[in-house]
Amino acid sequence: MSLLLIACGSPKPKSNELETKPKAKPTEPIAVATASGETTHLSEKNEKMWRISWKAAEVVASGDVKVGTMAGVSGETFEVITVKGRTEQYISSTFEAESAEADNKANRLILRGSVKISATNGTMLAERVEYDAKRGLYKATGKVTFESASGFIGPMAALYASSHTDKAGKAILDKVGTSENFFK
Repeated sequence: MSLLLIACGSPKPKSNELETKPKAKPTEPIAVATASGETTHLSEKNEKMWRISWKAAEVVASGDVKVGTMAGVSGETFEVITVKGRTEQYISSTFEAESAEADNKANRLILRGSVKISATNGTMLAERVEYDAKRGLYKATGKVTFESASGFIGPMAALYASSHTDKAGKAILDKVGTSENFFK
């Protein structure tokens, strides 16, 4: 009498083959192009910092880092004001530019090309403007001018301004000046 053994399955792996997992591929940057659109950037407290519209955009994402470049932009910056116990969000300025980049982690918006920052009390024009939303601070560079009812200054290499909303809810650019007098 002969005995026939039949085994099913795959052969037992060698010890160095145990629990070998494929290596993770490095994250490749992903670029997404869009047509016109709009977005609102919010603070950690869920308050509006800026709203921006664009004619075309490209977002490049790699892991947690996202960089967006927008063309043909316009929008508003915001300020939170508490009056008589009520907290409201008001527009503190408006802007236009040929292009923009948004850094949401740093709460910065960089505007480039024929930049125009407007408020009820004046208009600032520049080649490049960096907006720090946490401080409500603009740093304008490149042939900067500022025009208001009080007069016209410029062109100059750089100018700083802060944007606020007055008690009546009107957007104003205040404390406009060069680095020598702005930060005193």
